[in-house]
Amino acid sequence: MSQRSLWDKVSKGDQHAFTKCFDQYWEALYHAAFWRVCDEELAKDLVQDVFITLWDKRSDIVINDSLIGYLHRMLRNRIINHFKVEGIRQNHHQGSSYTSQADVPTPETETLWKESIQRYKAAIANLPEKMREIFLLRHEEGSAISEVAERLGITTQTVKNQYTAAMKRIKHELLTPEGGQSNPPSSGLLAIAIFF
Repeated sequence: MSQRSLWDKVSKGDQHAFTKCFDQYWEALYHAAFWRVCDEELAKDLVQDVFITLWDKRSDIVINDSLIGYLHRMLRNRIINHFKVEGIRQNHHQGSSYTSQADVPTPETETLWKESIQRYKAAIANLPEKMREIFLLRHEEGSAISEVAERLGITTQTVKNQYTAAMKRIKHELLTPEGGQSNPPSSGLLAIAIFF
């Protein structure tokens, strides 16, 4: 069954199709999450949240590309949000406890995150055109290396090389202080960089 036909069934409330979707993609998403957060339980929780949201909002979700690409983007957003909340908690942490306001972003934290996302987008925009296209297909859409190679008419090795180079460039831009300052990167930039 193709990803498109599987999603069509899930979006119409077919529980069997949803189970098949879960069985087919859970492991790949779990490994992707674990690689980024290095915590088994947290990785499982993040992936579980992706599938719960997928089912709960199935009638509102529009998937124009691949189902797996969409799932990877959902997971990525949850991981970034997790690091964002953790950064907020660390900023509010006082002694051995923190208040219930820890989950409420301050204007300063929100500004830092907006700036972090802008720098991330700028780093992608600064990539050479072909490298940027490969990065977006792999990282944003979750396309397999072979799919990217076929779509762009290049070898799989070229895709691997260009994707690796893109990640190094983006990390370097995110973790290099702006304006030659010696300040360490914000928690937002670190979270985005860790996501790679």
